[in-house]
Amino acid sequence: EEPPARIIFILCTTEIHKVPETIISRCQRFDFRKVGAAETIKRLKKIAQAEKAKIDDEVFKIIAAKSDGCIRDADGLLGQVLSLGGEKITKEQVSLILPTSEIGLIVDFLDLVVAGDIGQALDFANQLVEEGVDLEVFNKELVEFLRQLVLMKLKITKGGWLELSSGIQKRAEKILEFISIARLAEMMRIFLTAGNELKYSEIAQLPLELAIIKICAPGQEKANNNIISAGKEGLVSRQKLATKDNQEIKKDNIKNTSNIDFEKIKNNWLKIITESHKKNRDLMFINEKMVYPFEINGSELTLGFKYDLHKDRFEKNSNVKVLAEIIKQVTGEDVKIQAKTLKPSEMAVIDMAREAEEAANEKMSGVKVTEENILDKVLENFTGEVVE
Repeated sequence: EEPPARIIFILCTTEIHKVPETIISRCQRFDFRKVGAAETIKRLKKIAQAEKAKIDDEVFKIIAAKSDGCIRDADGLLGQVLSLGGEKITKEQVSLILPTSEIGLIVDFLDLVVAGDIGQALDFANQLVEEGVDLEVFNKELVEFLRQLVLMKLKITKGGWLELSSGIQKRAEKILEFISIARLAEMMRIFLTAGNELKYSEIAQLPLELAIIKICAPGQEKANNNIISAGKEGLVSRQKLATKDNQEIKKDNIKNTSNIDFEKIKNNWLKIITESHKKNRDLMFINEKMVYPFEINGSELTLGFKYDLHKDRFEKNSNVKVLAEIIKQVTGEDVKIQAKTLKPSEMAVIDMAREAEEAANEKMSGVKVTEENILDKVLENFTGEVVE
């Protein structure tokens, strides 16, 4: 409680929100940020020069991207690269120990997906497998590229790790002409889910194929026949593009086999939260910026929590049952609730989608939350009233 003056405690954490306020108040706090790509590359080149190693510039860019701003990781990856030896270490040699995918492949694939060319997109995914491309790496870099498209759409230049050539830049700008921020965010969410499933799938390309179907066939597409036929080899047949005379596929047949109206739950989420506060004071910690309707699978609704402590608290007592009852009361949907703590990447997708929606609503209504109307928002969220 009262250590001698000569003793200094150094606490390190990547989860500052878990440190009690009583400890934080007694500390000097230093936040270490991620190191930018340019600074990382500069350091790597300095080390390579000291080691008298000749390395292609592309290799430094790959290491910087994979280290994601962490100098220790970058140094470790460079050590692996230097172990290859030789007069000059090339990008081709490095690909043996640091799998990567060509940005051109990602843009080719995205062109097909954005155009809704489901047959060609499925064929492309299977071709990647035949050529020995690591689908986990490809999917991860695809999500990063989609993120960079969002930043470009919002005219935010910082934060992007992928350095785009002029040709790729023009193709990216062309893609952005035909797609909204909300749609990009939805695609990121779908491919993030596919990324998790790729790790455990017995059929290597199946999660990626399912992601393609969810995106390319949201209910307005037309087709002749069902597109997946899974055999022992896990091969997927091509779907022929439909003509105007083809029968329209219903939305639920492809995008969602659930009878639950997920959009209805999302649209009424603020009302559900408000009613839950009235019903059970133990649910007062829930708000629309901490807890989100994440996904629906059959009759099972997954709620995404920003922090572990909120998820753990929600799962105690009868909170899950109470909230399920409120959802049924407000929307008429009978769901079973599962809780999960969202990863930072999933939170980023949700935050960007919400910001895009708020910006769109502000543009339509011309109303922005300011100091003048913040009280109205507080009363709306916490079902309070002003007492004179």
